[in-house]
Amino acid sequence: MIRRDPDIGFLWLGSFITGGNDKALREGRAGWWNIDLGAAAWTGTLMSFIQMPVPQFATDTWSISRADEFRLLYLCHDINYTIPPLFPFPPFGSTAIEDTNIDVHEHILCGWDHGLRFSHLTWHCSDGTKVQQGPKVPSMATRLKNGVLQGSVPEVEVDYEEYDSEDENSEMVTRNIFTWLRGDDGFPVAERAIREHEWIDNLDSEDDEPIEGDVHSSFGGHLHRWLLKTSTHRSNSI
Repeated sequence: MIRRDPDIGFLWLGSFITGGNDKALREGRAGWWNIDLGAAAWTGTLMSFIQMPVPQFATDTWSISRADEFRLLYLCHDINYTIPPLFPFPPFGSTAIEDTNIDVHEHILCGWDHGLRFSHLTWHCSDGTKVQQGPKVPSMATRLKNGVLQGSVPEVEVDYEEYDSEDENSEMVTRNIFTWLRGDDGFPVAERAIREHEWIDNLDSEDDEPIEGDVHSSFGGHLHRWLLKTSTHRSNSI
């Protein structure tokens, strides 16, 4: 494990000394994702797509990726979006600007780029003192992972023979993604097909009514295939 990621190898050493390695490995085998942006900033690790910066949009932009929509919602820090999405995978598709949250709409048109900035960490010591540790550059930059050199793309064969794109894991991730995104304001007309999909259709909502009207956003192909596509994209880009 240390050889795979030398920059944080000391953490594995500490976990073996304290016994924390058992829990870490057990959660890894179970496919659990604990998104801790504080730990991500401290180690310079990319834990979630939510950490990636949002670019400055052109004035004639009419739609944005759904991943950027998530990031802007989180950065706006509305009371319903103070916790990052449970899963680290970026959502598929795009959203028309007219279908976005009011705060997101405003920041798309503000003419600035957006992103997380790492200010500092505060260590609470056993003697009651507090020590602040900050980076040389107040950014959320992420380091290279697993010893991969920048610009190199290792050839890694992935066996998808046992992959079931309609298993309960894909359903769970998809439901969580859209519950986080649309749980407060509801689904726009353009996402009718997503709202009526069997994985989403049984969400509890007393105020939901049949969705009617014109479509402007997209949901990027077959709903049940998004997890495979995003996982593959992520493995090829880090």
